[in-house]
Amino acid sequence: MIKKIKVLTIIVFSAFIGFTQDFTSNGWIQFQNEKVQKFEISESCDFEIDNYTFYVILDDKLIYDKNENRYYPGIRSLKITNNGRIVNIIEGIVDKIGHGTIKFSFYDYNFDEYLDFTLPKDCVKSCYVRYYLFIPTENKFQHFNKWDYLRIQRINKEKKQILTQPDGTATDGWQKLYQVKGNELIELEKIVYGEFFKEIEK
Repeated sequence: MIKKIKVLTIIVFSAFIGFTQDFTSNGWIQFQNEKVQKFEISESCDFEIDNYTFYVILDDKLIYDKNENRYYPGIRSLKITNNGRIVNIIEGIVDKIGHGTIKFSFYDYNFDEYLDFTLPKDCVKSCYVRYYLFIPTENKFQHFNKWDYLRIQRINKEKKQILTQPDGTATDGWQKLYQVKGNELIELEKIVYGEFFKEIEK
């Protein structure tokens, strides 16, 4: 039986690894302190957020990976409606994290005043998500591959810029600064810290 559950608004608490000094003022804020609407499901259900209803059908054996000799779970079907009108029908969303739950996160990721959402993609060294951005001209959500693997540390809403979480270690690594233009994610700068990667970048 499909359950109906209302989504709740909570504060996202993500790991904070440090920051670049130039990004601590002038409109820059920590993304971990932003209000992100999150919903976690472990079985097929439907839930409401704003004027949208999400109808989710899960499948514990969505695909079989012969190389790993295992099944991966995921969303067999995701139907999204707005006041009864069908907005999207998305099928076959694989969850390679496979912890038995699917996490939806809702936020205006591209700063256009429309609600977007993310779904889990996979975990290697870090965990990553798929970004589904709302396209107002088409009245639907669309998955943008270029946004995948974006891990946000800080944002500047006025400039519409995103600073990523550091990649590397606590002493050596890099961050990337992106400009958001509509649904485009444009890399502006790679910020290297620590002597090891600075030597590589020379």
